[in-house]
Amino acid sequence: MNNAVLGVKNLISQLLQIQQGKSVIEALKVYEAEVVERGSRAVLDSLEDAVSLTKLDELEKSRIYQQGLRQ
Repeated sequence: MNNAVLGVKNLISQLLQIQQGKSVIEALKVYEAEVVERGSRAVLDSLEDAVSLTKLDELEKSRIYQQGLRQ
């Protein structure tokens, strides 16, 4: 799923939790932790992909070569 779409889905989920009594601070902490974790992973994956594409001898081992552009 696209990172932006997933972010909105998770934010809405936390907003619904607020309606059910969860504190705003706690809901935002949960949302923020997930965004930071997912975003960090996406940045590292992107960096790894970029580096692997510069090494022709390793191109066939790269995630993009093996999986394609799924996101």
